[in-house]
Amino acid sequence: MNEYQSRIKSLSQRLKDTPPETKKLQEVKPLQEPQAKEPERQLMCWIPQSLKRELKNFATNNEQSVTAVVILAIKSYLAATEQ
Repeated sequence: MNEYQSRIKSLSQRLKDTPPETKKLQEVKPLQEPQAKEPERQLMCWIPQSLKRELKNFATNNEQSVTAVVILAIKSYLAATEQ
């Protein structure tokens, strides 16, 4: 019984003396500043279903979003009509 009590006392003393080991749970990184964007608005217009399919196929083949393709098309159309 004495041996058991001495082990418990030594264990309790060791726990008091040594601080617990802590590990990093998560690495905190600073937030990136968002890039200044031009305000966006939604454009609603009806187009034929076949044209929509063509648009989706074109966007998929060129690995672009449909939105990016439409923006590019509108910009090039407006640039062509200004000349």
